[in-house]
Amino acid sequence: MCLEDGRDVVERLMNFKVNKLSDPKILTLHASNYETSNTLSLWKMVKDNLNGYNINEIHIENGSVRDCKGCPYKACKHYSQSNNCFYGGIMVEEVYPAIINCDILIMLCPNYNDSISANLSAAINRLTALFRKVKFYDKYLYSIIVSGFSGSDIIAQQLISSLNINKTFMLPPEFALMETANDYGEIEKVENIKEKAKEFADSIKRCVAAVTES
Repeated sequence: MCLEDGRDVVERLMNFKVNKLSDPKILTLHASNYETSNTLSLWKMVKDNLNGYNINEIHIENGSVRDCKGCPYKACKHYSQSNNCFYGGIMVEEVYPAIINCDILIMLCPNYNDSISANLSAAINRLTALFRKVKFYDKYLYSIIVSGFSGSDIIAQQLISSLNINKTFMLPPEFALMETANDYGEIEKVENIKEKAKEFADSIKRCVAAVTES
């Protein structure tokens, strides 16, 4: 199996061609509230510079996603054949179809104790059933991370580990916009924050423009 997997990786690398995206679909996952979240405030600044893009936002509310049960492999594989999962719910009804349909996934991650929030972590864990059937090689991963003091790099590492290395999302250059803001509204006071948000949006556009037919 090691030799087979190694051969598959090398073949995919040698034959890799970036998909040309003429109308990219962006999916954002978050578990925050616009009235209290610096992370969502920063996302709004970025989104204002992505006019004309097809953007789908899904709010992972408290209690809406049960964490992975750790089903036996055969059981997980069985559910995956119909893009399903043992627990069903918002993951099967909304998130799975949105993941399949998107070209770009943007994770909106406030830093809670140097860890991805519980709701988003549960959502990532529940992607395993979908991953049994659908690979994500052709989907880009981006993130917006806001920490109260420090630790944004730790969150970025967790996203790389769980969604890039483990779940095969593509990792583009400058994939994470990381800022520091504590009390709600402080993100607005960060020096040159609107310019930083625009540059992040432009980096997404450059990645798309580089693979768009002229």
